Amino acid sequence: PSQAELQKEIQGAERAARQLALVVAAWPRFVPAVAAPLFAAKGATPADAALVLRGATKLMQTLALICHNNSKASSIEERFKPLVQRLTVAPLAEVPDPAWAGADEVREAVAAARPEGSALLVVAVELSDGETVQASCEVLRPLDLPDADRGPWMYCLQDGRSWALGPPGFAWTGDLRPGRVSPRRTVPASCAPNVPDYAENGIPEAEQSSEHQRTPPVLTPAEAAKARRVAKLGREILDAAHRAVRPGVTTEEIDRVVHEATVAAGAYPAPLNYRSFPKSVCTSVNEVVCHGIPDDRPLRDGDIVNVDVTAILDGFYGDLNETFLVGDRVPKEAKELVKCAHDCLEKAIALCGPGARYRDVGDVVAAHAKRCGFAVDRTYCGHGIGEFFHHAPSIPHYAGNKAKGLMKPGHCFTIEPMINMGSWRDRLWPDGWTSVTADGKPSAQFEHMLLITETGVEVLTAAAAHLAAAVVGGGRRGRAGRDIAPRRCRTGPQARVAVTRGTWNHPPPALARPFEQVRRHARLVVRGGLARHRVALRLLRAVPRSRGEAETVSDRKGVSAHASRRSVRPRSGRAGAASLAGGTRTVELEIAGRQRGTARHHRAPGRPGASTSAGSRSRRALDERLRLLTAPAR
Repeated sequence: PSQAELQKEIQGAERAARQLALVVAAWPRFVPAVAAPLFAAKGATPADAALVLRGATKLMQTLALICHNNSKASSIEERFKPLVQRLTVAPLAEVPDPAWAGADEVREAVAAARPEGSALLVVAVELSDGETVQASCEVLRPLDLPDADRGPWMYCLQDGRSWALGPPGFAWTGDLRPGRVSPRRTVPASCAPNVPDYAENGIPEAEQSSEHQRTPPVLTPAEAAKARRVAKLGREILDAAHRAVRPGVTTEEIDRVVHEATVAAGAYPAPLNYRSFPKSVCTSVNEVVCHGIPDDRPLRDGDIVNVDVTAILDGFYGDLNETFLVGDRVPKEAKELVKCAHDCLEKAIALCGPGARYRDVGDVVAAHAKRCGFAVDRTYCGHGIGEFFHHAPSIPHYAGNKAKGLMKPGHCFTIEPMINMGSWRDRLWPDGWTSVTADGKPSAQFEHMLLITETGVEVLTAAAAHLAAAVVGGGRRGRAGRDIAPRRCRTGPQARVAVTRGTWNHPPPALARPFEQVRRHARLVVRGGLARHRVALRLLRAVPRSRGEAETVSDRKGVSAHASRRSVRPRSGRAGAASLAGGTRTVELEIAGRQRGTARHHRAPGRPGASTSAGSRSRRALDERLRLLTAPAR
């Protein structure tokens, strides 16, 4: 053949060899199920030998076609039976033949370090001249998962509507690269009552046509109860995913944990096939801002990973996410980023309450992120949630946004600020879902599902081990834009408590109204008007002795001294706090009093840094949330 014809034939041989190698690599169980017996039969191991396939271009094309499309195969061994018959095992010292074209590439792959348990596949294609052999190689990495027999594992493209055996080309912004994604998981028949309309075709038609896209719904008490149940389930699922996060674990394994935990409860994993999203959870590693697709890439020591869980139960959605540290080598800057994202969410929650403006959430988040030296991503926002995954209101997290509306009792929504270490700008990967930072620097995110109540906000997805009480008495805005108290404060042994989860066997007797139970080693925050400081002692006495011993140092003198260190002058009010230390965590009781006679002129609870109300009184309000922690008993 002429030189041009030979060059064209070489290119065809390279494509055929590459295609066959990708077909084999798309099945993670190929190495333990197919390759291991071949190595054992020759008395070799993948560490000192390689799998070699030699033949013509037409043979490679036929093998790739048969192995990829063999839908009748009941096992992976049966699928690759035509290939196994032509594979040989050769010592690494004899691979490659120096006369092969492409020998340098194969030689580099032989010398390079490979993951433990992986095998090297060498494909040598004989050309028509009978002399030239075009060689290429592929490292076959095993994946030891309970359901790794499913396949093929391919690269996601175009919002999950298209798939490819090979990785896509893209101007990657950081070190992260997409991995192979397993086929979509199935949902058992027991979850049928919670299966959404998009489960089959990927189109949420009911959500798109709902009037809730324009007007936030107000949940009835029965609907609020459903929201609490699904939020509790979401928290349990996220905790299960957190336990699976460690170096060496793939995000595909996290997806399996989330999927199985969700369907075991009879719920449906909401991300699955939502607008063709292929998995049951979003896992965002390092520079991924959000909507990362779980794949076969193992987590590495020093990564950060965000796990975003959403479940459907009783027709309601529960949505939350957290960012976790992987291993012990996470850089200090990444830890600071994660803490900043967490604190941004906490400060945003503290703002919430009846009458608060949705647009103010972005001001609070952006201000704290700026103080920490980070930036808020502006592409994505919080959203209403309930009977649908996403609906009004939209809650941007950046300053100066134009979000409309006020928070009202019965509104249910998420706040989920995404904080970037560098620029706020992001880019979209070819899969149509994965959003990454434009400069390749890490991003972190936290999310809670919130319900506005008559007295404040309830954090539906609060963690049991680090329980944060709902902020009670959120302020409303006056005409001058200043915060004023939502109602008149009454004196007497009264306290308002809003807690979201847990069990507490002995409710404190000093409370005037019942409260939801608090789990052991959780955190209970009590805010309200208190006539006498001895209520703190009564709260401590109500706690079972088995949870620890503590003393109170919250007498009036101690409170005054503590306040003076914070440059706050207490007047006629009573305030104090105490805590129980039990093991490695703390059961904290915080009691915040209010000034007598100034009920309408004080800082609204849960609104740190907010301006005080106008009037004849001083605009400098007393910060009544004083905290005195006692040492654990020896």
